[in-house]
Amino acid sequence: YSMEMPARQLQFRFLSQLGRLDLQALLRGKLQDDDWPKLQAAVAVFNKMMDRLAVDDSANLTPTSLTAKARRGARKY
Repeated sequence: YSMEMPARQLQFRFLSQLGRLDLQALLRGKLQDDDWPKLQAAVAVFNKMMDRLAVDDSANLTPTSLTAKARRGARKY
């Protein structure tokens, strides 16, 4: 994982890890038949996690803006 990684790429990485799926197969849409139930379970877990997880892929995020966004998020939830 990287600070420069776009949110979409993070989502795919999370799903591949949660479902124990091959990331390249997931990215290419070349999953095996027995991978689909794993993906469905991973998506369900991921959706539940999104209530508690914030991903900000905005460019040029400074420590000050990160702190401000974190505080706003903490007040919101």
